[in-house]
Amino acid sequence: MIIVSIIFSLGQYIASKLVKLMLDHQVELIVIMGIAEGLFILTILLGVLLLKSKKPKKAKLLIELPDQVHESQANLTAEEDSIPLTKIESFWQITKLSFISIYESAKIFLVPRDGHRRLFLYLCFLANFLDQFVFGEEKGLIGTYTKLAPFKWTAIQYASYKAWRPIAQILGMTFGLVVFKMLFKFRDTLIIVFAITSMGLCVLWIGLATASWMIYASLAPGSLHGLLNPLTYTFMSCIVEPDEIGKAFAISSIAQKLAGFAQTAVLQNIYIATVDWYQGFVWILMSVISLSAAVIYLLVHIVAKMERIGS
Repeated sequence: MIIVSIIFSLGQYIASKLVKLMLDHQVELIVIMGIAEGLFILTILLGVLLLKSKKPKKAKLLIELPDQVHESQANLTAEEDSIPLTKIESFWQITKLSFISIYESAKIFLVPRDGHRRLFLYLCFLANFLDQFVFGEEKGLIGTYTKLAPFKWTAIQYASYKAWRPIAQILGMTFGLVVFKMLFKFRDTLIIVFAITSMGLCVLWIGLATASWMIYASLAPGSLHGLLNPLTYTFMSCIVEPDEIGKAFAISSIAQKLAGFAQTAVLQNIYIATVDWYQGFVWILMSVISLSAAVIYLLVHIVAKMERIGS
């Protein structure tokens, strides 16, 4: 999963360079946004048109609809299972199944587990929520923040920064994979602590920055943060049952979206209220939140190592 994250960062780098290239050729920002949104919509349309919705080939589903649990379901043939659904049937069934899936996925928090696994699940989701709370705001706020004095960045300068950001992430993830994981063989939970601390140091450095080079320099301490998601998912798969892994990942994705709403409601308002008093205050606050999440994972690491959970 670390390799997949590196590939994603490479895609971000290519996108940033393309945006900078268009800005260098004086392409209007609204045109660039239109191109980006157009490609996004095109991708969705191609997925809808080219990917066929089919009934599961296995008779037994991990999540069964109440009105679908019949004895005859167990005797469905492979040929019947492979019949494509119509567009309307597919849409309504997917919608209905999505809500049932969320309900079923949420049950993983109530299932009794050996040792401290259920507590780990709660703490991991709390720490991940806090980290995403900070990370999402850091990505969204940096463009606005660097327009202020003493930075006063232009769109081209910001595009240049965005181009360097994925490079730092790729180097950080490669370093973490080779040095922390392969050479020193650190446990996943310890590397997660490093990753969250990395984000805490990054936003702290931005909050204390007094020149543009310091904003660029913040990429170095924040370069390990890309290790967080893949290693978190790996650790989660060790504390839930095999047939619950998908549910845990689904709830994690929902929690990240909720963190996005929370950051807009909380951190954005704090930034607006404090920017005239001390424009770096919200960054220092985000650093405190990140370090708190790192402490939570450090406790998980200590206990998990004692109980030999994870790798």
